[in-house]
Parts: sequence; C-alpha cells; structure tokens
Amino acid sequence: MKNKYQQAEEYIQLTPDMEQRILEKIRASRTAPVPQIQPQPPFPRRFPIPAALAACFALAVLTLFLYPRLKTGFPPGQSQQPPVQIASPIVEYPDTSSLADALPFPLSLPAQLPEGYTLRSCSMLNGEMAQLIYEKNGSQLTYRITEQKNAPGDDISGDYNQYTQSQILERPWGQLTLKGDGTAWSLLLWSRGGYTCSVSTQAPLTESEAAALADSTTLYEAEAPTQ
Repeated sequence: MKNKYQQAEEYIQLTPDMEQRILEKIRASRTAPVPQIQPQPPFPRRFPIPAALAACFALAVLTLFLYPRLKTGFPPGQSQQPPVQIASPIVEYPDTSSLADALPFPLSLPAQLPEGYTLRSCSMLNGEMAQLIYEKNGSQLTYRITEQKNAPGDDISGDYNQYTQSQILERPWGQLTLKGDGTAWSLLLWSRGGYTCSVSTQAPLTESEAAALADSTTLYEAEAPTQ
C-alpha cells in the first residue's frame, strides 16, 4: 500500500527543461568562491565621536567640582570657618602676684626653699590649681597647691615615678608624706588649713630640708609698690 508521499510523487512531472535548470544551479553552487570573513580589530582604532564628547563633559564637571576644594581645602558649599581651638588647661602668668590675683583661693607658698632655687615660671592648671616651678643648676623643683577636695595628703603632684620607700612625718599642723629611696626624698605631700600641697624635685631633699619647706608654707602677700 502506497503512503501519502509516494502517492504525491505520481502527480509530480519533471520535464527535461526543468531538470536541466536544476543541474545548472547545482553546478554553479559548487564552483562559486566561498566568501572570506574579514577579521575585526580587537579594539576600535578611534573613539566614536559621541563617546569622546561624553568623556570631555565628565572631565569638565569633575574639574568644576574639585577646583574650589583644591584651592581652599573645603568642599563646595561647606563652611570655611577654621576648626575650633581647644583652650589649653595651663595658663601662664608673668609673676606670682598675677597668679595670686587669678586664683579662686588665697595662694600660700613655701617661704623656705633649699638654697639656690629661683622662680622660673608660675601658672594655673584647669582653673583650680597653682603651679610654681623653681630651678637651680638645671634641676627643677615643682610646687603645687589647690583647695582640699579629698583625703588629706592627696597626691596632686603629677609625679608618676615609682618610689621604693615612703615615710610619714608628724608635724604640728598635720602629717607630711615623703617618698624616695629612703635616704633622700623626691616627693612631698601634705594638707594644711583646707589646702592640699605637693613638691616634686629632681634633686632629692634631706628629711630636714623637706620638713623645713613644708613647715614654712604661709599665705602669699604681694609686695607693696614702691613710692
């Protein structure tokens, strides 16, 4: 039994003329040259004009944005005020009298220092503590005083050295704490009359020198102006 394709072939009639044209087409396709595909360069030889224009525009915008900052150090639109300066906690004074006038409490000073020391500087710390630095042959002796806020003899010296020995002397007005190597003393701490005092010295003191210094602490009185 013939299928549908075999039945359709019986109705197709191929004339000699048609057969000749088909054969010519086949021969022509076999002899025609195969077209060659030209390789493309990996990158274009030049930028397209629209891309180049876009790059120039972006560069111009970037320059307009950065130039003010490069010139002034501030981004456009930002305040050009200088940074806030933090006040120093140490205020220097030209002399003892000026320091005494600025303090919130009466200034007391040791009247008897070891021989040879002279005043080098005087200042107020944090608006509540007096500091006077004396010097002899390059060695400094620092005296501090403030209103007593904690236990008597509180350490306000700022001396963070570790001393091997300490000693407490009983004085008529209270206790004097000495710290050093046991034979000489580099740190003195005491409280007296509602005020806390300290002395730290680069040239250690004898026990008698330390006691005499603390005992001699008295209220400062400015010298009367000469007539």
